[in-house]
Amino acid sequence: MVMLWCGSTEVLTELDDVHKTLHSFEEGLKHDHPAITPSMIYAYASLMSGVPFGNGAPNLTVDIPALLELATDRGVPVCGKDFKTGQTLMKTIIAPALKARQLGLHGWFSTNILGNRDGDVLHDPDSFRTKERSKLSVLEYILQPELNDDLYGQYEHQVHIHYYKPRGDNKEGWDNIDIFGWLDYPMQIKVNFLCRDSILAAPLVLDLVLFLDLAQRSGLSGIQEWLSFYFKSPMCAPFLYPEHDLFIQLTKLKNTLRYLRGEEQITHLGLEYYQQR
Repeated sequence: MVMLWCGSTEVLTELDDVHKTLHSFEEGLKHDHPAITPSMIYAYASLMSGVPFGNGAPNLTVDIPALLELATDRGVPVCGKDFKTGQTLMKTIIAPALKARQLGLHGWFSTNILGNRDGDVLHDPDSFRTKERSKLSVLEYILQPELNDDLYGQYEHQVHIHYYKPRGDNKEGWDNIDIFGWLDYPMQIKVNFLCRDSILAAPLVLDLVLFLDLAQRSGLSGIQEWLSFYFKSPMCAPFLYPEHDLFIQLTKLKNTLRYLRGEEQITHLGLEYYQQR
């Protein structure tokens, strides 16, 4: 059995003292503490039952210290957060290419229209703040402006989501990307992604059910960073830099599966094909 949170985005919740230890969290449950959200209660019930848990929404859930402590104590795998399906998927494909070719970025303007329940919920400013934080973090982590100031130190990044009921589950994402190349020559990339949320998300859910079950059967517990391939805000150990590059994430996923099967890891070095023996 596996539990995945696929509910609507909750209002932005900041880390509170009640989240910091398992004892304080359980005391908060007894007294209906307002900082304990519905998704956290589901995650707690899942972990107490020994059931792996994944968070498909951007809200604070199983990534609080109290529930990570519980996951470790109970030997239960967890992963998250926020399924990477549409516009952010495109960002994690395009941004690594810009960085690899050392193309600079002046700005990235993103907007979405959608008319399903997700769009209606995100029309609420407090819920949108949770999603906005998840979406905005991607470029900063991939481009690392603190290490590439000349190329990425001054870019502007905007994200907007609009509820438009006639569109239903058909989501449309527009991106205008202002870049510059050699001799600071300005160029643009424009993306118009017409997609359907449920069609993009359903295969991720199926994969995660299988992989979380595999993790538990393999004796893995706590944060499953190798599943970051599926998430906008991948969970990782507090002292690690979260990896957002889709292609590095895919390599981590494949290498972990090879490791669990006792097979050789992928290096892409390829020298063995050309060196004389």
